[in-house]
Amino acid sequence: MTSPDKPSYSSLPLSGRIKHRLDWGRLMFSIARRESGMGSSAPDPVGAWVRTLRRDGIVVIPDFLSGDEIEALQGHLDAIDLEALPEGGYHKVMSRVWRSGRDFRLWHVDRVSEAVRDAYAEREIFQQIAEAFYGVPGLRESTIYQRTYESHPDRWQRRLGAQGLHFDTIYSTLKIFLYLDDVPSECGPYCYVPGTQQLTSYGKFRKLWDFYLDIYGLYDSEAFAAYYSDEEEERYGLRSRLKEVTGKKGTLILTNTRGLHRAGTIAAGHERGVLVNTYRASTMPHFPMDY
Repeated sequence: MTSPDKPSYSSLPLSGRIKHRLDWGRLMFSIARRESGMGSSAPDPVGAWVRTLRRDGIVVIPDFLSGDEIEALQGHLDAIDLEALPEGGYHKVMSRVWRSGRDFRLWHVDRVSEAVRDAYAEREIFQQIAEAFYGVPGLRESTIYQRTYESHPDRWQRRLGAQGLHFDTIYSTLKIFLYLDDVPSECGPYCYVPGTQQLTSYGKFRKLWDFYLDIYGLYDSEAFAAYYSDEEEERYGLRSRLKEVTGKKGTLILTNTRGLHRAGTIAAGHERGVLVNTYRASTMPHFPMDY
């Protein structure tokens, strides 16, 4: 969204608008060119997972960890001294605790727990998946521990969080989710629209342009550029294609979060915990975000 001290795109002089259009065009060409070579061959099961991930944007692997392994992992998480950590939102390198009334997140949990780092964050097979997916070394940008409680009763407030259908980035981004609890429908499972990770699918190209403007503080609307409105969901028939990923604790989800996704609604008295690794291709550009 635009900030008070920055102009919107429509208020820029012609030369400024042309410059951003050219920069945008170069960026999209670069991303399309680099992603055309993504998905190098790898032995199964990694190769099979990556082929499905490239096609659909999501792969679900049940029973990746056993119940005993999840119990041990949760024990390591519970042993972290949260009171000793600073509070705040996401930071590129600092471990911070973020709380709202219905959501808890520990950014870079692997930096404060060697046990979590060894048992989850730095698993060799995850790095193999990232490299096979990108075709170049994948950089793990963060590992987050998140526990979410019952959803806000107001639908608009839910959409402001992760429960509105949205995408995360302009370029393909691999995230690996691990369910720490059994996640039936009432516990707010991860939801994804297969195929929407493609650059030109379901109005995505225009939405990515809006997202680019939002990154540079030039977006003309008060809406969230990365979110799809009710009208857009209806126009593109997204609700009927939405895949709800229920599963037992230990379920692993590989997903390209340039595709459209959201968290499911959590019913009263329920919660869910997840660990999330985020990877970026070593050749992909950074954007000027303030953390």
